[in-house]
Amino acid sequence: MGSALCVETLTTPRVKQKTALPPKTIFIIHPSDLLTDHKPNGDGLVACDFIKGLASRGHRLLVAARNTALARELPANVVLYPLPTKINIPLFDRLEYMWRVRRLFKQLAKREPIDLAHQMNPVFTGLSLALAGFEIPLVLGAYVPRWPNDPDAVAGSLPWLKALVQKINRFVCSIQQRRATLLMLTSPAALNRVPFPEQVDSKIHRLEIGIDAQAFAPAAAARRDARPTILFLANLQKKKGIYVLLDAFAQVFKANPDCRLIVAGAGEEADAIAQKLAAMDCRDNVELVGRVERPNVPALLHRCDIFCLPSFGEPYGAVLLEAMSCGKPIVATDAGGIPHLVPSAGGLLVPPQDASALAAALLRVSSDESLRRSMGAANRKHIEEHLSWPSVIDQLESGYAAALELDSRERTK
Repeated sequence: MGSALCVETLTTPRVKQKTALPPKTIFIIHPSDLLTDHKPNGDGLVACDFIKGLASRGHRLLVAARNTALARELPANVVLYPLPTKINIPLFDRLEYMWRVRRLFKQLAKREPIDLAHQMNPVFTGLSLALAGFEIPLVLGAYVPRWPNDPDAVAGSLPWLKALVQKINRFVCSIQQRRATLLMLTSPAALNRVPFPEQVDSKIHRLEIGIDAQAFAPAAAARRDARPTILFLANLQKKKGIYVLLDAFAQVFKANPDCRLIVAGAGEEADAIAQKLAAMDCRDNVELVGRVERPNVPALLHRCDIFCLPSFGEPYGAVLLEAMSCGKPIVATDAGGIPHLVPSAGGLLVPPQDASALAAALLRVSSDESLRRSMGAANRKHIEEHLSWPSVIDQLESGYAAALELDSRERTK
């Protein structure tokens, strides 16, 4: 019963906040290893965009981060507190960071009133417990779905040890979530991060991840190359579905020898992919471009007609937002957070690890120019209306307002 209420909350239509949240002082815990505005670190890039968006609304932000790499200065109302850890042992480095976060918060709270604390994604288990004992509204998220079991997972671990670690994680996670004032989830799929959803129904709030709709915009001029071009841009890992895509493209090539595929990205499977491709009949129609620096991503997206991400269970897929924002149709898998991200009019979704279904979807879209145009237009409209950063910051401020209200109710009980 409780989980049904959570799903209903997460699937309600997106509504912009009508009344702006008055400026607040917010303590931000950035949990990932890097806060950045230009390095290839998804969590660090997203957190930086959230921080800049909040700063543009007049909030004062006190940001704790382990390491930073910033090409541009943050706004004046953002104060950054680097807290690099000295312990390089897994788990113990997190405990050290927790201790340093707690000490920093205690010092800051003595100097000025802090209205709210927010641990951003990834919501590492237990990290926000560093603030245990402090009476302050606490927001966690946005949570993205957990990856399913995949071929990149470490094999050979003792089953009893894995089971024990999972039980401990669930226990600590449940304490963390019960203590929090509000949980922000990107989609219903992210409920697999909530061990006991029935205990936190009233705390669930939807928060998606935004995209810079100006930086990622449709090309000014139409592509001159009439050959349909498919783009894959992701880390070269099995779980991203790259081998499934190569097998699917071999089928596409047989039906349409003019079709082309661009494979962009670097990773552990790069050499194996090159070897596999060298033995395929379609090798001359496939371009391997390697790692692409972030400033060059929009231009790469402009080179394609279709964006394809056949991931086995992508938790969110920010690269899908980038392609959608550039007005590209999507062919991807019906798994993880993807079906909650791509509108039905903007793409075709197929079962994961099904090369034949993927090939059929790619052939359908690649052979119909008018379908590609309508899908691309639907995706661009969806981004502009719901997932541009101003709209997402509206969602976040709405969550903060809900957290402050929930905290106020608890205090008056």
